[in-house]
Amino acid sequence: MQGQALSSPILACYYQPTGYFPPSKVPADLCTHLIYAFGTITSSGSSGPGIVPPTGSQASAWRTLTSLKTSNPDLKVLLSLQQGFPTVVGSDQSKMQAFATNAIALLRQYSLDGVDFDWEFPSSSDRANYANFLRIVRSAVQEEAQKTGRPPLLVSLALANNVYTAKAAYDFNTLASTVDFATAMAYDFHLYIKNKDVKTGYNSPLFTTPGDPTYFSASALANFYLQQGLPGEKLLLGIPTYGRSWTLADASNHNLHAPATGKGAPGPVRGLTGIYAYPDACKSGATVVEDSTLECLPVPGPDCNWAAGQGLGGVGVWSLALDDVDGVCGVQFPLVTSMKEALLPALRVRGQDTGRSLPVRDLQPGRVVKMTQT
Repeated sequence: MQGQALSSPILACYYQPTGYFPPSKVPADLCTHLIYAFGTITSSGSSGPGIVPPTGSQASAWRTLTSLKTSNPDLKVLLSLQQGFPTVVGSDQSKMQAFATNAIALLRQYSLDGVDFDWEFPSSSDRANYANFLRIVRSAVQEEAQKTGRPPLLVSLALANNVYTAKAAYDFNTLASTVDFATAMAYDFHLYIKNKDVKTGYNSPLFTTPGDPTYFSASALANFYLQQGLPGEKLLLGIPTYGRSWTLADASNHNLHAPATGKGAPGPVRGLTGIYAYPDACKSGATVVEDSTLECLPVPGPDCNWAAGQGLGGVGVWSLALDDVDGVCGVQFPLVTSMKEALLPALRVRGQDTGRSLPVRDLQPGRVVKMTQT
């Protein structure tokens, strides 16, 4: 009852449908895996527990994404589930088995290649039942593949960015034996939370920033999961395509760990409170400030290089919609493209080098930028 071994790096991109980024605009050649966010678990479907069947625009989106496999046969399209876990995951073995059977049938019906579990987050009291749930799903996937002669569906997981949450939530031996890959969500280490996180900080640093907890970085989080026994080839490093923003208590103090009174104002392009998508950051109204104390780039290539150097399975991206979808800054998908180029040596071996060029070559190694309102 093992997950499938990974022979080449994964670039798994979460996709959220939005008005400005419909499924028809998703490129077939950018990511190795597309993960649709989100479907919903139900405990009372027409055939019992399962996945809520899509209707209308959601059903159309699933079909559009899976149709991309016509032009890129290597592409895998998964469905991510985030809501409804407590209604199915529990001590009732038959309910979990029914979920697995019905979920597999729905995934096959829509030509999806697997399921991603993004439960945020199981508690310590859920740990044993969640492990059993994963074993049941893996067993059902293997049994269905043996009966039908089709490739087994993929099973993936989104993993907590907090090590204490992770220790409570996951049976790591079970994760290692049941999932095909799992993405450590190495972002949102800092975001404004009233009375809890009220100072500025890096959203997703590669290495831990002085003054932060030990595990507040992508490298430390990935190493934690490796130390718990998750095979490196199954672990993806989660990378965001956005930054967090704050309303400063004192506008003249815009350094790290500066006091904040709230989330930042909506960005000029995407209009999200407390979040700056890539196209927001390149618009006018901000000043670029060099931070010479850090050794990384303002693009995610170094994270990908680090992941490859550690023998990880690849990277997971949250999300395609927050990259520069429309080329507002000059080129479409600059961040995800830089990730792909960092992984290109192995992807060329796999035959997925489509010639998409990296549009951020003018950014210099060793330089970090932070945006401050003027």
